[in-house]
Amino acid sequence: MNKKSKVFIFIITVAFMLSFSFNGLSYADNLPPVKSAPPESVLRNADPIGTYTHGISGRKGVHTENIFYTDYFDGIYERYDGYRDRGIVEIAGPNNTSATNSSTYTISRTVSNGYSTSIGANANFVSAHVGYDVTFSTEKSWSYTVTIPPYSTVYLHYRDWYHVQEFYCHRHYWLTGSNSYGTGWAEQWYAPQFYTTES
Repeated sequence: MNKKSKVFIFIITVAFMLSFSFNGLSYADNLPPVKSAPPESVLRNADPIGTYTHGISGRKGVHTENIFYTDYFDGIYERYDGYRDRGIVEIAGPNNTSATNSSTYTISRTVSNGYSTSIGANANFVSAHVGYDVTFSTEKSWSYTVTIPPYSTVYLHYRDWYHVQEFYCHRHYWLTGSNSYGTGWAEQWYAPQFYTTES
């Protein structure tokens, strides 16, 4: 084997390893939203973002590929709603009087869709199969009035609610002929939730 052939094989091998490594890290440590039935107030405010006007949601057999591997979508196995708790966004008070007071706040947030796969599949692959752009984000603003009882402090909490899909997928490596089987999930933001606690 001549020197040029050895260099070519070395470059291909390193590129293959880097491709596997970086793709394998894509959102791999993220967890899906907490599964829960949304309250009626959340459903009334539903406004999903990033939805395609047409798509191939849930369709098997459509795949993405490059010189080293091909990713395959093997089907959705669960759909549900869930939330991400964002914590306290405003503190109203303390109200040190015997009268009930109120304060109105404008809450602005960047809301976004998201995804994760254990095989490192990219966003275009996931978006094509769940029916919305998993990278979409936008700015939203809401007005919320907090009632403050006498001698109390009120904490305004915020949650993001999502439609979630979990799916099977796998990656086929051309150089080795092996397969890596895994799972993934995608979340589509659709509503805010505000609630209060007191002290």
